Amino acid sequence: MKRRRKIWLGLALAAVTLGGAISYTWWYSTTPEYELRRVIYQARIAIEDGAGLRGWLGRQGVLDKQEPKYHEGWAASEIGERFRGRPIGPLVDLLDDPNPEMRIFALKAMRFMGRDAHTALPAVVALIRAQRNILHTKRSGLSQQEVWVCEDQLDSAMRFFRTLGPTGVLDVPMLLEMLEDPSLSDDVRSEVAIVLGLARPVQEGVVAALVRACDKELKVAGSAIGALRKIGSADSQVTDKLVAMLGGRHEGLRPLAAVTLVELNPSAVEPHRQRVVALLTEAVESADVAWQGRLLSDVIVALMTLEPGSPVRDRVIDGDLAGTAFLWGLLGKIAAESEGRVADRIVSDLMEMLDSRDDMFVRPAAVSALADVGPAAAAAVPKLLVLLDADDVCLRRDAISALAETAHDTPGVQEAVFGAVDEMLVEFPESTGLAGYVYLKLGGREKGLRVFRQALNHPEHWSVRAEAIGWLDGLGPLAADLAPDLQAVADDENEWWDIREAAREAIKTIQAAQADAANTQPVGESGP
Repeated sequence: MKRRRKIWLGLALAAVTLGGAISYTWWYSTTPEYELRRVIYQARIAIEDGAGLRGWLGRQGVLDKQEPKYHEGWAASEIGERFRGRPIGPLVDLLDDPNPEMRIFALKAMRFMGRDAHTALPAVVALIRAQRNILHTKRSGLSQQEVWVCEDQLDSAMRFFRTLGPTGVLDVPMLLEMLEDPSLSDDVRSEVAIVLGLARPVQEGVVAALVRACDKELKVAGSAIGALRKIGSADSQVTDKLVAMLGGRHEGLRPLAAVTLVELNPSAVEPHRQRVVALLTEAVESADVAWQGRLLSDVIVALMTLEPGSPVRDRVIDGDLAGTAFLWGLLGKIAAESEGRVADRIVSDLMEMLDSRDDMFVRPAAVSALADVGPAAAAAVPKLLVLLDADDVCLRRDAISALAETAHDTPGVQEAVFGAVDEMLVEFPESTGLAGYVYLKLGGREKGLRVFRQALNHPEHWSVRAEAIGWLDGLGPLAADLAPDLQAVADDENEWWDIREAAREAIKTIQAAQADAANTQPVGESGP
């Protein structure tokens, strides 16, 4: 009898377990995560098996307006990555598809292909011309929805150009026409202005067109200022326009115009110094810290450049303006340039922030600011070492990075930090750039060089190579032995354009740092 009860009890438990598993499986199959995984998996099959991409997209409902839009975005990124190194014909063919959603999808996918997507440039230019022709010749007969569809394709094409950077701008005269075309939406012309700011070499007429665009609608004018800032032109027409915009009709762009003027041509600010300082100060006083974001930080930096003794500086130090992480970062920069009580006071305040329970904003911001302070924040090293055991992996990474900047001469730190780096690489192998940086900064030269070379030659993830170059850029003479490896990246025609450009810039930075080190070397000492 007891045996029979046990059998029935076992069967009942098995039935409950099986029912729970079936219920969970059914529930999971209805979640967005499952649907996203299904879309990505079938995207891979469509490419690997050579199935018709157009037919697959139509069957899977990726472009269905009822589906969550991130399905389309993830499928586009997956397909773009998979097409790298493959013939791009299937995606180019989609640019001629009668369905505009297919064309937009192809443009999104090609943004993830790196240099391989350059062969699609003529087809993309043809698409732009076709959509512009429709808008010019048939606009009166188009519904508002049809106009939006045309402009969505133009917008996607501009974003495609942006991912390719300078080498992606094939037809500058066409872009100049689009910038001046009042029939196009502000969104499209804003994207055009951004792309023109990337075009290299800067062709005749581009700067003048961007200067004229500063008088257009708010969004277009803002992008035009950003493009001029990117180009770095400081000729008279740019300076005169920026000065005029200090009191122009777009009140919201006045701080951006002032910041750009200070960056591009500080000498041109002198006749208008009082006005610029007043404008920047007013922008700080009236700014919504949480909303203004990066611009407010740029405004504060520009103001402190013009007025090193500005009260704004004290407000940043006192914490009145330190409401968000991007402004807390200014504390570290101010401390690094200060001496005595000011620097000590800032470091002390940042150390108190490390005791916060807020691992999302406060402690990461404090750690980042201490890294900016550098060796002058050596008093914070014991607290930073404690964070190597933090539960939050991002906070651990930030602490490792900060210790590389602050703990150069602190005994016993290398072993603890290197141990934390080794653990980080086991959990996150793609963090090789940070690992190499820390090894080199704290004396692990051979280990650092080996890790960096692995990252620069990573065969799969372009982000690993890009991150490694970013970390190398801050090492100066310590990275001299890696200059040949960077040159190999810069010369690789199959590499993404922005990674190649970053490698070139890193080489220049390393060479400049070597020259500075040689010039500051004490007399009587010889270089390595």
